[in-house]
Amino acid sequence: MDLYITEMKIHIGHAIRDEIRRQERSVAWFARQICCTRPHVYRIFEKENIDVQLLQKICSVLGHDFFKDKILCNSMKKCNILKINDE
Repeated sequence: MDLYITEMKIHIGHAIRDEIRRQERSVAWFARQICCTRPHVYRIFEKENIDVQLLQKICSVLGHDFFKDKILCNSMKKCNILKINDE
Protein backbone atom coordinates (compact mmCIF):
# COMPACT_ATOMS: atom_id res chain seq x y z
CA MET A 1 0.00 0.00 0.00
CA ASP A 2 1.28 3.47 -0.87
CA LEU A 3 0.82 6.26 1.65
CA TYR A 4 1.18 9.89 0.58
CA ILE A 5 2.09 12.48 3.15
CA THR A 6 2.02 16.16 2.34
CA GLU A 7 4.80 18.08 4.04
CA MET A 8 4.21 21.81 3.87
CA LYS A 9 7.12 24.19 4.17
CA ILE A 10 5.38 27.12 5.78
CA HIS A 11 6.71 30.67 5.85
CA ILE A 12 4.50 31.76 8.72
CA GLY A 13 5.44 35.44 8.46
CA HIS A 14 4.14 35.58 4.90
CA ALA A 15 0.96 33.79 5.94
CA ILE A 16 0.35 36.34 8.70
CA ARG A 17 1.04 39.23 6.32
CA ASP A 18 -1.34 37.75 3.74
CA GLU A 19 -4.11 37.31 6.32
CA ILE A 20 -3.75 40.91 7.51
CA ARG A 21 -4.02 42.05 3.89
CA ARG A 22 -7.02 39.78 3.29
CA GLN A 23 -8.77 41.39 6.25
CA GLU A 24 -7.78 44.85 4.95
CA ARG A 25 -6.14 45.70 8.26
CA SER A 26 -3.22 48.10 8.61
CA VAL A 27 0.18 47.22 10.02
CA ALA A 28 -0.31 49.97 12.61
CA TRP A 29 -3.61 48.39 13.74
CA PHE A 30 -1.99 44.97 13.99
CA ALA A 31 0.99 46.36 15.94
CA ARG A 32 -1.36 47.96 18.48
CA GLN A 33 -3.29 44.70 18.86
CA ILE A 34 -0.20 42.64 19.67
CA CYS A 35 1.45 45.45 21.70
CA CYS A 36 4.51 46.02 19.58
CA THR A 37 5.92 48.51 17.08
CA ARG A 38 5.40 48.61 13.33
CA PRO A 39 9.08 47.72 12.66
CA HIS A 40 8.62 44.64 14.85
CA VAL A 41 5.58 43.61 12.78
CA TYR A 42 7.64 43.88 9.60
CA ARG A 43 10.26 41.63 11.24
CA ILE A 44 7.50 39.11 12.04
CA PHE A 45 6.54 39.10 8.34
CA GLU A 46 10.10 38.00 7.48
CA LYS A 47 10.17 35.10 9.97
CA GLU A 48 9.93 31.56 8.65
CA ASN A 49 9.39 30.32 12.22
CA ILE A 50 7.62 31.97 15.13
CA ASP A 51 7.19 31.43 18.85
CA VAL A 52 4.06 29.39 19.56
CA GLN A 53 2.80 31.81 22.23
CA LEU A 54 3.12 34.75 19.84
CA LEU A 55 1.35 32.79 17.11
CA GLN A 56 -1.50 31.98 19.52
CA LYS A 57 -1.88 35.69 20.26
CA ILE A 58 -1.83 36.51 16.54
CA CYS A 59 -4.47 33.83 15.87
CA SER A 60 -6.67 35.38 18.54
CA VAL A 61 -6.24 38.93 17.24
CA LEU A 62 -6.90 37.99 13.62
CA GLY A 63 -9.57 35.39 14.36
CA HIS A 64 -7.67 32.97 12.15
CA ASP A 65 -6.24 29.63 13.30
CA PHE A 66 -2.89 29.26 11.55
CA PHE A 67 -2.38 25.96 13.39
CA LYS A 68 -5.24 24.39 11.40
CA ASP A 69 -4.76 26.29 8.17
CA LYS A 70 -4.99 23.95 5.18
CA ILE A 71 -4.57 26.66 2.53
CA LEU A 72 -1.06 27.74 3.46
CA CYS A 73 0.39 26.45 0.20
CA ASN A 74 -1.14 29.44 -1.57
CA SER A 75 0.76 31.81 0.70
CA MET A 76 3.99 29.88 0.93
CA LYS A 77 4.25 28.39 -2.57
CA LYS A 78 6.34 25.54 -1.16
CA CYS A 79 4.71 22.12 -0.89
CA ASN A 80 6.54 18.81 -1.05
CA ILE A 81 4.78 15.49 -1.45
CA LEU A 82 6.54 12.49 -0.05
CA LYS A 83 5.67 8.96 -1.09
CA ILE A 84 6.12 6.27 1.52
CA ASN A 85 5.83 2.61 0.60
CA ASP A 86 4.18 0.52 3.28
CA GLU A 87 5.18 -3.11 2.79
